Formats: sequence, C-alpha cells, structure tokens
Amino acid sequence: MYRHSVQGFPGTFSLISSGVAYAVMNHYKKVQREQTGIDVTTLQQAVELYRMYNPGACPDARTLRDEGHLTKKARIVDAWQQAFVVTCTEDEVTVFSKGQDQTANTDDDIY
Repeated sequence: MYRHSVQGFPGTFSLISSGVAYAVMNHYKKVQREQTGIDVTTLQQAVELYRMYNPGACPDARTLRDEGHLTKKARIVDAWQQAFVVTCTEDEVTVFSKGQDQTANTDDDIY
C-alpha cells in the first residue's frame, strides 16, 4: 500500500506544480500591467511639464531621461520592452503602452 501512494505522488506533485505555475504567471502579468500603468502616468506628467517650458515639443521617454527630466532609473520602455507611445496635440498629451500584444489600438493598451 505504501508503494502505491509513492507512485501516485509524482502525478499529484505535477498537478500542484502546474497550479502554482499558473497562479504565479497570472500574478506576474497583473504586476506587469500595474507597473506599466504607473510608468505611463509618470511619463505623461513629465511630458506635460516639459511642454510648459518647451511649447510645441513632444519628447519621447529617452529624450526626457537623457535631458534629466526623468531619473536615470526611470523606465523608458514598458514591461514588454517596447517604447511608450507619446503623441501631442496643441492642447493634449497622450502616453500609452501597446501592451503585451505590442500592437497599438487593441484592448490590452495601457493608458
């Protein structure tokens, strides 16, 4: 009888491991989205401040960091290693991440 339960253990362990891996990956994806949202907000504020002193300009994240308007540790790419999209009109600044699918104007974009 003991031998039977030992043989069943690897299957049970695999099932538990799969469940843990699934939960960890879902949490990781949630953290990626949340951190990217924070980064989008930070970048949007930096662009708006930059434009107060440089009317008509629309700097990207790298320019803001290189010119000292963001800290050297500031993330200039999203969680999927893609550049943030920054667009400016005369009255409005829009910053977003294309999200995990890396395609603009889809449901997973992060504003």
